[in-house]
This record gives sequence, C-alpha cells and structure tokens, in this order.
Amino acid sequence: MRGVTISDSALELFTVGESATLSKTSIHRGTLMKNLFQGRVDAEGIVIVDSVLEDVLFGDIAHFNSGSFRGSKIKSVAFLGPVSFAHSKFKDVWFEDVTFGGPVSFDGTKFSGTTFANCVFKDAVDFGSADAKDTVFSKTRFEANIDYDPSSGMRDLWLKPFDVLRPATVGHKPKQISSGLEEMIKKSEAILQEQ
Repeated sequence: MRGVTISDSALELFTVGESATLSKTSIHRGTLMKNLFQGRVDAEGIVIVDSVLEDVLFGDIAHFNSGSFRGSKIKSVAFLGPVSFAHSKFKDVWFEDVTFGGPVSFDGTKFSGTTFANCVFKDAVDFGSADAKDTVFSKTRFEANIDYDPSSGMRDLWLKPFDVLRPATVGHKPKQISSGLEEMIKKSEAILQEQ
C-alpha cells in the first residue's frame, strides 16, 4: 500500500501475516478497526488526519518515523514489539488504552495538544530531543526507564502527577524509575502548588 491515499473509508477485520509497507500512505477521515499486523510494519512518512485507529494489534516491529498525525484518536491499540515515531508530528491526537510492549522512540518528535490516557509503557521510552506543547500523560504507567534530553521541550511536559503511575515492583525487585521521569513529576507538582 505504499503511497496510497485512503479517504472517508473504513478498513475493518483484516489480518496482515507478513510485513506491511505503508510508507507515504495518507489516511484522511478513515477508520482502521479490529486489524492485526503480525509482521513488521514500515509506515515511514505516513499521514493520518481526522481518523480513528481502534482495536489494532501490531505484533512485531513498527516504524512510523517522520509521520504526521493530526486530529486523530488511537484507542485500544497494542504494540507488542519495538515501535518508533522518531521525528514525527502529533497535533491534537488522543491515545487511549494503548499498550506499548516493547521499547518506544519518540526522539525528535513534536507533540502539540496530545493526550495519553490510560496507556502503559512496558519497556523503555526514549523521548530524546522531542518537544511537547500542551501534551498530557494521564493515568499512564511507565514500567521502565524514560530518557530525554534535558534541554529539549520535554522539560515542560505536563504530567498530571497524581495520575502518572510509577513503576510497580516486578518479581520481588523494584524497577528503577529514571531520574528524567522523577524530575518531570517534581516539576509538574511544583507547578500545581504555585497555582
């Protein structure tokens, strides 16, 4: 489906057993529901506008590098393998009940008006030099380290400190929370106290 434009359509109940190439694909006012991607997904440069991705499972590596996501909802989606959104743009995107099972890269990504609600990051998250404006993580659990460049726009990330769930004890040994996440939580708590 490389370079295809999908508008005002629904792609439902399909399974892709091998790798899928969605590079340069555009989805406008579309719906992807109840889909399974068993193999690797290469969606570099994908554009998703005013669309819904719901009940989708990505079973292997997924690359959405340099993608553009606007006005869309990503709900009940699971990424079982590593996923990369490096150098992508998210504007007014809502992630809800999304599970990231492998490592996630948002390095160089620009977020604006993006919300992560009831999401779980089971492995390391690398924000690198990402920039976040009006972005909220609410009732979201980070189970491994979070890395980011302290000079990036991530330093102003809005974490609702009472909603961000810290890592739990796993196998009788507490997981280490990264100093980056602790720092972001402390800054958010200080902002709330000033208000």
